[in-house]
Amino acid sequence: MTIIQLGLDHKRAAIPILESAMIPHDQDFDINGLEELLLIQTCNRVEIYCVAENDVKDYVEGEVISQWKKKSKLARSAESKDFEGLIERNYDSHAVRHILRVTAGLESMVVGEDQILGQVKSSLVQARLAGSIGPVLSLLFERAVKLGGKIRRETNINKGSVSFGSATAKLAEENLGRLEEKSCLLIGAGEVSMLVAKALNARGTRKIYVASRTIERARAMTNMSVGTAIEFSDVPKRLSEVDLVVVATKASYPLLTRTKVEETIRSRRNTLLIIDLSNPTNVESSIRGLPKVRVLYLDDLKDIISNNLSIRMKDMQKIDLAIEEESERIRTTLNYEGIEPFIASMFKDAEQIRTRELEKAMRLLKEASPNNKKVIEDMSRAIMEGMLERPSRNLRKAARDSKEQALSIGESVFQDQ
Repeated sequence: MTIIQLGLDHKRAAIPILESAMIPHDQDFDINGLEELLLIQTCNRVEIYCVAENDVKDYVEGEVISQWKKKSKLARSAESKDFEGLIERNYDSHAVRHILRVTAGLESMVVGEDQILGQVKSSLVQARLAGSIGPVLSLLFERAVKLGGKIRRETNINKGSVSFGSATAKLAEENLGRLEEKSCLLIGAGEVSMLVAKALNARGTRKIYVASRTIERARAMTNMSVGTAIEFSDVPKRLSEVDLVVVATKASYPLLTRTKVEETIRSRRNTLLIIDLSNPTNVESSIRGLPKVRVLYLDDLKDIISNNLSIRMKDMQKIDLAIEEESERIRTTLNYEGIEPFIASMFKDAEQIRTRELEKAMRLLKEASPNNKKVIEDMSRAIMEGMLERPSRNLRKAARDSKEQALSIGESVFQDQ
Protein backbone atom coordinates (compact mmCIF):
# COMPACT_ATOMS: atom_id res chain seq x y z
CA MET A 1 0.00 0.00 0.00
CA THR A 2 1.22 3.51 -0.88
CA ILE A 3 -0.20 6.89 0.14
CA ILE A 4 0.21 9.45 -2.65
CA GLN A 5 -0.18 13.23 -2.32
CA LEU A 6 -0.37 15.37 -5.46
CA GLY A 7 -0.78 19.10 -5.07
CA LEU A 8 -0.65 22.63 -6.38
CA ASP A 9 -0.54 25.58 -4.00
CA HIS A 10 0.15 29.32 -3.90
CA LYS A 11 3.90 28.69 -3.64
CA ARG A 12 4.11 26.56 -6.78
CA ALA A 13 1.47 27.89 -9.18
CA ALA A 14 0.10 31.26 -10.27
CA ILE A 15 -3.47 32.14 -9.35
CA PRO A 16 -4.91 31.50 -12.85
CA ILE A 17 -3.48 27.96 -12.82
CA LEU A 18 -4.88 27.29 -9.33
CA GLU A 19 -8.27 28.49 -10.47
CA SER A 20 -8.12 26.29 -13.59
CA ALA A 21 -7.09 23.26 -11.49
CA MET A 22 -10.32 23.21 -9.45
CA ILE A 23 -12.39 20.03 -9.86
CA PRO A 24 -16.15 19.68 -9.22
CA HIS A 25 -16.51 17.62 -6.03
CA ASP A 26 -19.02 15.26 -7.66
CA GLN A 27 -16.41 13.94 -10.11
CA ASP A 28 -15.42 10.27 -9.78
CA PHE A 29 -11.93 8.94 -10.48
CA ASP A 30 -12.52 5.51 -12.02
CA ILE A 31 -9.03 3.98 -12.00
CA ASN A 32 -8.06 0.33 -11.58
CA GLY A 33 -5.91 -0.08 -8.48
CA LEU A 34 -7.07 3.19 -6.88
CA GLU A 35 -8.39 2.21 -3.46
CA GLU A 36 -9.06 5.59 -1.81
CA LEU A 37 -9.11 9.25 -2.86
CA LEU A 38 -9.69 12.56 -1.09
CA LEU A 39 -9.70 16.03 -2.65
CA ILE A 40 -8.83 19.29 -0.85
CA GLN A 41 -9.63 22.55 -2.63
CA THR A 42 -9.21 26.07 -1.28
CA CYS A 43 -8.40 29.40 -2.90
CA ASN A 44 -4.71 28.68 -2.25
CA ARG A 45 -4.40 24.95 -2.97
CA VAL A 46 -5.73 21.93 -4.84
CA GLU A 47 -4.50 18.61 -3.44
CA ILE A 48 -5.40 14.99 -4.16
CA TYR A 49 -4.58 12.20 -1.69
CA CYS A 50 -4.71 8.61 -2.95
CA VAL A 51 -4.13 5.09 -1.67
CA ALA A 52 -2.94 2.42 -4.13
CA GLU A 53 -1.27 -0.97 -4.02
CA ASN A 54 2.52 -0.77 -4.37
CA ASP A 55 2.68 -2.65 -7.68
CA VAL A 56 0.35 -0.18 -9.46
CA LYS A 57 1.22 3.08 -7.70
CA ASP A 58 2.97 4.61 -10.73
CA TYR A 59 0.04 3.75 -12.99
CA VAL A 60 -2.49 5.14 -10.50
CA GLU A 61 -0.52 8.36 -10.07
CA GLY A 62 -0.34 8.92 -13.82
CA GLU A 63 -4.05 8.23 -14.29
CA VAL A 64 -5.05 10.54 -11.43
CA ILE A 65 -3.03 13.39 -12.96
CA SER A 66 -4.50 12.69 -16.40
CA GLN A 67 -8.08 12.67 -15.10
CA TRP A 68 -7.40 15.73 -12.92
CA LYS A 69 -6.46 17.63 -16.06
CA LYS A 70 -9.54 16.41 -17.94
CA LYS A 71 -12.04 17.06 -15.13
CA SER A 72 -10.79 20.61 -14.50
CA LYS A 73 -10.24 23.54 -16.86
CA LEU A 74 -6.54 22.75 -17.15
CA ALA A 75 -6.89 21.06 -20.54
CA ARG A 76 -8.27 24.32 -21.94
CA SER A 77 -5.96 26.69 -20.07
CA ALA A 78 -3.08 28.20 -22.04
CA GLU A 79 -1.20 28.99 -18.81
CA SER A 80 -1.17 25.35 -17.66
CA LYS A 81 1.18 23.85 -20.26
CA ASP A 82 3.72 23.14 -17.50
CA PHE A 83 1.03 21.85 -15.10
CA GLU A 84 2.59 18.44 -14.43
CA GLY A 85 5.97 19.98 -13.70
CA LEU A 86 4.39 22.23 -11.06
CA ILE A 87 2.78 19.40 -9.10
CA GLU A 88 4.21 18.65 -5.66
CA ARG A 89 4.42 14.89 -5.06
CA ASN A 90 4.79 13.19 -1.67
CA TYR A 91 4.55 9.53 -0.74
CA ASP A 92 3.83 7.57 2.44
CA SER A 93 5.53 9.20 5.47
CA HIS A 94 6.22 12.40 3.49
CA ALA A 95 2.56 12.57 2.45
CA VAL A 96 1.52 12.06 6.08
CA ARG A 97 3.87 14.79 7.25
CA HIS A 98 2.59 17.14 4.54
CA ILE A 99 -1.07 16.95 5.55
CA LEU A 100 -0.08 17.42 9.20
CA ARG A 101 1.77 20.61 8.18
CA VAL A 102 -1.27 21.73 6.19
CA THR A 103 -3.69 21.34 9.10
CA ALA A 104 -1.16 22.95 11.45
CA GLY A 105 -1.25 26.03 9.20
CA LEU A 106 2.42 25.85 8.25
CA GLU A 107 1.69 25.59 4.51
CA SER A 108 -0.81 28.46 4.42
CA MET A 109 -0.23 31.91 2.98
CA VAL A 110 -0.91 33.27 6.45
CA VAL A 111 1.01 30.97 8.79
CA GLY A 112 -1.26 29.44 11.41
CA GLU A 113 -4.56 30.59 9.90
CA ASP A 114 -7.61 28.74 11.20
CA GLN A 115 -9.71 28.47 8.04
CA ILE A 116 -7.79 25.49 6.64
CA LEU A 117 -9.00 23.25 9.48
CA GLY A 118 -12.63 23.75 8.50
CA GLN A 119 -11.78 23.24 4.85
CA VAL A 120 -10.03 19.92 5.54
CA LYS A 121 -12.96 18.76 7.71
CA SER A 122 -15.34 19.61 4.88
CA SER A 123 -13.18 17.68 2.40
CA LEU A 124 -13.28 14.63 4.68
CA VAL A 125 -17.08 14.79 4.93
CA GLN A 126 -17.45 15.13 1.16
CA ALA A 127 -15.14 12.17 0.53
CA ARG A 128 -17.13 10.01 2.94
CA LEU A 129 -20.41 11.00 1.32
CA ALA A 130 -18.93 10.11 -2.08
CA GLY A 131 -17.67 6.79 -0.72
CA SER A 132 -14.19 7.50 -2.09
CA ILE A 133 -12.18 6.88 1.09
CA GLY A 134 -11.58 3.95 3.38
CA PRO A 135 -9.72 3.21 6.61
CA VAL A 136 -6.35 4.67 5.59
CA LEU A 137 -7.36 8.20 4.59
CA SER A 138 -10.07 8.30 7.27
CA LEU A 139 -7.47 7.63 9.94
CA LEU A 140 -4.95 10.03 8.41
CA PHE A 141 -7.32 12.99 8.08
CA GLU A 142 -9.03 12.48 11.43
CA ARG A 143 -5.64 12.55 13.12
CA ALA A 144 -4.49 15.54 11.03
CA VAL A 145 -7.54 17.64 11.97
CA LYS A 146 -7.18 16.67 15.62
CA LEU A 147 -3.50 17.67 15.66
CA GLY A 148 -4.24 20.98 13.91
CA GLY A 149 -6.73 21.90 16.62
CA LYS A 150 -4.36 20.84 19.39
CA ILE A 151 -1.50 22.93 17.98
CA ARG A 152 -3.68 26.02 17.87
CA ARG A 153 -4.86 25.48 21.45
CA GLU A 154 -1.41 24.86 22.87
CA THR A 155 0.77 27.30 20.86
CA ASN A 156 0.70 30.85 19.52
CA ILE A 157 0.80 29.79 15.86
CA ASN A 158 -2.51 31.54 15.09
CA LYS A 159 -1.90 34.57 17.30
CA GLY A 160 -0.99 37.98 15.96
CA SER A 161 -0.60 39.01 12.31
CA VAL A 162 2.52 38.24 10.32
CA SER A 163 1.48 38.20 6.69
CA PHE A 164 2.09 41.03 4.27
CA GLY A 165 -1.67 41.36 4.05
CA SER A 166 -2.48 41.84 7.71
CA ALA A 167 0.65 43.90 8.33
CA THR A 168 -0.24 46.17 5.40
CA ALA A 169 -3.79 46.60 6.69
CA LYS A 170 -2.47 47.46 10.13
CA LEU A 171 -0.05 50.01 8.67
CA ALA A 172 -2.88 51.53 6.64
CA GLU A 173 -5.01 51.88 9.77
CA GLU A 174 -2.17 53.59 11.60
CA ASN A 175 -1.99 56.20 8.83
CA LEU A 176 -5.60 56.51 7.67
CA GLY A 177 -7.60 55.53 10.72
CA ARG A 178 -10.46 53.04 10.56
CA LEU A 179 -10.82 51.50 7.13
CA GLU A 180 -14.61 51.04 6.99
CA GLU A 181 -15.20 54.15 4.86
CA LYS A 182 -11.94 53.90 2.90
CA SER A 183 -11.33 52.61 -0.62
CA CYS A 184 -8.24 50.90 -2.02
CA LEU A 185 -6.55 50.24 -5.34
CA LEU A 186 -4.36 47.12 -5.54
CA ILE A 187 -1.83 47.08 -8.37
CA GLY A 188 -0.78 43.47 -8.92
CA ALA A 189 -2.73 40.21 -8.73
CA GLY A 190 -0.29 37.84 -7.04
CA GLU A 191 -0.38 36.14 -3.65
CA VAL A 192 0.62 39.29 -1.72
CA SER A 193 -2.21 41.28 -3.28
CA MET A 194 -4.63 38.48 -2.41
CA LEU A 195 -3.50 38.59 1.22
CA VAL A 196 -3.89 42.37 1.30
CA ALA A 197 -7.36 42.18 -0.28
CA LYS A 198 -8.55 39.65 2.31
CA ALA A 199 -7.09 41.64 5.21
CA LEU A 200 -8.66 44.89 4.03
CA ASN A 201 -12.00 43.19 3.42
CA ALA A 202 -11.91 41.74 6.95
CA ARG A 203 -11.52 45.31 8.27
CA GLY A 204 -14.54 46.50 6.32
CA THR A 205 -12.83 48.45 3.53
CA ARG A 206 -15.63 49.98 1.47
CA LYS A 207 -14.24 49.39 -2.02
CA ILE A 208 -11.29 47.38 -3.36
CA TYR A 209 -10.13 47.65 -6.97
CA VAL A 210 -7.59 45.26 -8.50
CA ALA A 211 -5.48 46.13 -11.55
CA SER A 212 -2.95 43.86 -13.24
CA ARG A 213 -1.05 43.72 -16.52
CA THR A 214 -4.02 41.86 -17.98
CA ILE A 215 -7.67 42.07 -16.97
CA GLU A 216 -7.80 38.24 -16.92
CA ARG A 217 -5.26 38.04 -14.10
CA ALA A 218 -7.11 40.70 -12.13
CA ARG A 219 -10.39 38.82 -12.57
CA ALA A 220 -8.80 35.52 -11.59
CA MET A 221 -7.67 37.04 -8.30
CA THR A 222 -10.97 38.73 -7.50
CA ASN A 223 -12.86 35.51 -8.32
CA MET A 224 -10.76 33.70 -5.69
CA SER A 225 -10.81 36.42 -3.05
CA VAL A 226 -12.51 39.85 -3.07
CA GLY A 227 -12.48 43.09 -5.04
CA THR A 228 -13.43 44.48 -8.44
CA ALA A 229 -11.12 43.90 -11.40
CA ILE A 230 -10.30 46.95 -13.54
CA GLU A 231 -8.26 47.56 -16.67
CA PHE A 232 -4.71 48.75 -16.04
CA SER A 233 -5.50 51.81 -18.14
CA ASP A 234 -8.04 52.84 -15.47
CA VAL A 235 -5.36 53.21 -12.77
CA PRO A 236 -4.91 57.02 -13.18
CA LYS A 237 -8.65 57.57 -12.76
CA ARG A 238 -8.80 55.46 -9.57
CA LEU A 239 -5.74 57.26 -8.15
CA SER A 240 -7.83 60.38 -7.85
CA GLU A 241 -10.64 58.54 -6.01
CA VAL A 242 -9.17 56.02 -3.57
CA ASP A 243 -7.64 56.56 -0.13
CA LEU A 244 -5.05 53.80 -0.36
CA VAL A 245 -2.90 52.33 -3.13
CA VAL A 246 -0.98 49.09 -2.56
CA VAL A 247 1.55 48.08 -5.21
CA ALA A 248 2.77 44.47 -5.21
CA THR A 249 4.21 43.31 -8.53
CA LYS A 250 7.37 41.74 -9.93
CA ALA A 251 7.97 44.54 -12.41
CA SER A 252 11.58 45.71 -12.63
CA TYR A 253 10.65 49.35 -13.27
CA PRO A 254 8.43 52.01 -11.59
CA LEU A 255 4.73 51.59 -12.32
CA LEU A 256 3.83 54.77 -10.45
CA THR A 257 5.88 57.76 -11.54
CA ARG A 258 5.85 61.26 -10.09
CA THR A 259 4.31 62.63 -13.29
CA LYS A 260 1.48 60.08 -13.31
CA VAL A 261 0.61 60.64 -9.64
CA GLU A 262 0.98 64.43 -9.77
CA GLU A 263 -1.53 64.69 -12.57
CA THR A 264 -4.20 62.77 -10.67
CA ILE A 265 -4.00 64.30 -7.17
CA ARG A 266 -4.58 67.97 -7.91
CA SER A 267 -8.23 67.81 -7.00
CA ARG A 268 -7.74 65.70 -3.87
CA ARG A 269 -8.73 67.04 -0.46
CA ASN A 270 -7.44 64.17 1.66
CA THR A 271 -4.05 62.44 1.72
CA LEU A 272 -3.35 59.52 -0.60
CA LEU A 273 -1.44 56.71 1.10
CA ILE A 274 0.73 54.56 -1.20
CA ILE A 275 2.31 51.35 0.17
CA ASP A 276 4.87 49.70 -2.12
CA LEU A 277 5.42 46.02 -1.31
CA SER A 278 7.40 45.32 -4.48
CA ASN A 279 11.03 44.32 -4.66
CA PRO A 280 12.49 46.16 -6.53
CA THR A 281 10.28 49.11 -5.68
CA ASN A 282 7.59 50.06 -8.19
CA VAL A 283 6.95 53.57 -6.85
CA GLU A 284 9.33 56.40 -7.69
CA SER A 285 10.93 57.78 -4.55
CA SER A 286 10.39 61.36 -5.78
CA ILE A 287 6.63 60.91 -5.21
CA ARG A 288 7.34 61.31 -1.50
CA GLY A 289 7.89 65.01 -2.15
CA LEU A 290 4.37 65.60 -3.45
CA PRO A 291 1.74 67.27 -1.25
CA LYS A 292 -1.21 65.17 -0.10
CA VAL A 293 0.75 61.95 -0.76
CA ARG A 294 2.46 59.64 1.71
CA VAL A 295 4.59 56.74 0.46
CA LEU A 296 5.64 53.75 2.57
CA TYR A 297 7.87 50.85 1.55
CA LEU A 298 8.64 47.31 2.69
CA ASP A 299 11.00 48.58 5.37
CA ASP A 300 8.05 50.27 7.07
CA LEU A 301 6.44 46.86 7.59
CA LYS A 302 9.47 45.22 9.18
CA ASP A 303 8.64 46.03 12.80
CA ILE A 304 5.04 44.87 12.50
CA ILE A 305 5.99 41.60 10.79
CA SER A 306 9.03 40.78 12.90
CA ASN A 307 7.30 41.50 16.23
CA ASN A 308 4.31 39.27 15.46
CA LEU A 309 6.36 36.61 13.72
CA SER A 310 8.59 36.26 16.76
CA ILE A 311 5.51 35.49 18.87
CA ARG A 312 4.62 32.60 16.57
CA MET A 313 8.09 31.32 15.83
CA LYS A 314 8.82 30.73 19.53
CA ASP A 315 6.63 27.65 19.22
CA MET A 316 8.01 26.30 15.93
CA GLN A 317 10.28 23.73 17.57
CA LYS A 318 7.34 22.48 19.65
CA ILE A 319 5.11 22.31 16.55
CA ASP A 320 7.73 20.48 14.47
CA LEU A 321 8.17 17.94 17.27
CA ALA A 322 4.40 17.43 17.56
CA ILE A 323 4.17 16.81 13.81
CA GLU A 324 7.03 14.30 13.84
CA GLU A 325 5.58 12.43 16.83
CA GLU A 326 2.10 12.27 15.30
CA SER A 327 3.54 11.21 11.95
CA GLU A 328 5.31 8.32 13.68
CA ARG A 329 2.13 7.30 15.53
CA ILE A 330 0.12 7.33 12.31
CA ARG A 331 2.79 5.30 10.52
CA THR A 332 2.83 2.69 13.29
CA THR A 333 -0.97 2.45 13.39
CA LEU A 334 -1.26 2.09 9.62
CA ASN A 335 1.48 -0.53 9.53
CA TYR A 336 -0.19 -2.55 12.30
CA GLU A 337 -3.61 -2.27 10.69
CA GLY A 338 -2.11 -3.16 7.34
CA ILE A 339 -0.46 -6.35 8.58
CA GLU A 340 -3.37 -7.63 10.72
CA PRO A 341 -5.58 -8.73 7.78
CA PHE A 342 -2.65 -10.72 6.39
CA ILE A 343 -1.93 -12.38 9.75
CA ALA A 344 -5.64 -13.21 10.08
CA SER A 345 -5.64 -14.80 6.61
CA MET A 346 -2.49 -16.75 7.55
CA PHE A 347 -4.27 -18.25 10.59
CA LYS A 348 -7.41 -18.88 8.53
CA ASP A 349 -5.45 -20.87 5.93
CA ALA A 350 -3.65 -22.83 8.67
CA GLU A 351 -6.96 -23.57 10.41
CA GLN A 352 -8.41 -24.96 7.18
CA ILE A 353 -5.38 -27.25 6.78
CA ARG A 354 -5.57 -28.32 10.44
CA THR A 355 -9.29 -29.11 10.19
CA ARG A 356 -8.88 -31.06 6.96
CA GLU A 357 -6.01 -33.19 8.31
CA LEU A 358 -7.77 -33.70 11.65
CA GLU A 359 -10.84 -35.09 9.87
CA LYS A 360 -8.62 -37.53 7.95
CA ALA A 361 -6.99 -38.68 11.17
CA MET A 362 -10.33 -39.15 12.89
CA ARG A 363 -11.59 -41.33 10.07
CA LEU A 364 -8.55 -43.57 10.55
CA LEU A 365 -9.09 -43.65 14.31
CA LYS A 366 -12.65 -44.94 14.22
CA GLU A 367 -12.43 -46.62 17.61
CA ALA A 368 -10.79 -43.71 19.43
CA SER A 369 -12.73 -42.51 22.46
CA PRO A 370 -14.22 -38.99 22.52
CA ASN A 371 -11.62 -38.02 25.13
CA ASN A 372 -8.75 -39.21 22.92
CA LYS A 373 -10.22 -37.38 19.93
CA LYS A 374 -10.34 -34.19 22.00
CA VAL A 375 -6.70 -34.64 23.01
CA ILE A 376 -5.70 -35.05 19.37
CA GLU A 377 -7.72 -31.97 18.32
CA ASP A 378 -6.24 -29.84 21.09
CA MET A 379 -2.76 -31.01 20.15
CA SER A 380 -3.30 -30.13 16.47
CA ARG A 381 -4.50 -26.66 17.41
CA ALA A 382 -1.57 -26.14 19.80
CA ILE A 383 0.93 -27.20 17.11
CA MET A 384 -0.65 -24.82 14.57
CA GLU A 385 -0.75 -21.84 16.93
CA GLY A 386 2.75 -22.58 18.23
CA MET A 387 4.19 -22.68 14.71
CA LEU A 388 2.49 -19.40 13.71
CA GLU A 389 3.14 -17.50 16.94
CA ARG A 390 6.73 -16.50 16.14
CA PRO A 391 6.09 -15.54 12.48
CA SER A 392 3.11 -13.44 13.62
CA ARG A 393 5.16 -11.71 16.31
CA ASN A 394 7.99 -11.02 13.88
CA LEU A 395 5.63 -9.71 11.19
CA ARG A 396 4.07 -7.28 13.68
CA LYS A 397 7.52 -6.15 14.77
CA ALA A 398 8.58 -5.67 11.15
CA ALA A 399 5.43 -3.60 10.56
CA ARG A 400 6.15 -1.48 13.63
CA ASP A 401 9.73 -0.88 12.52
CA SER A 402 8.80 -0.34 8.82
CA LYS A 403 11.04 -3.18 7.66
CA GLU A 404 9.56 -3.44 4.18
CA GLN A 405 11.93 -6.18 3.00
CA ALA A 406 11.10 -8.40 5.99
CA LEU A 407 7.38 -7.83 5.42
CA SER A 408 7.71 -8.65 1.75
CA ILE A 409 9.61 -11.87 2.47
CA GLY A 410 7.15 -12.87 5.20
CA GLU A 411 4.15 -12.30 2.99
CA SER A 412 5.72 -14.15 0.05
CA VAL A 413 6.41 -17.18 2.28
CA PHE A 414 2.77 -17.53 3.34
CA GLN A 415 0.94 -16.35 0.20
CA ASP A 416 0.35 -18.10 -3.11
CA GLN A 417 2.75 -16.91 -5.80
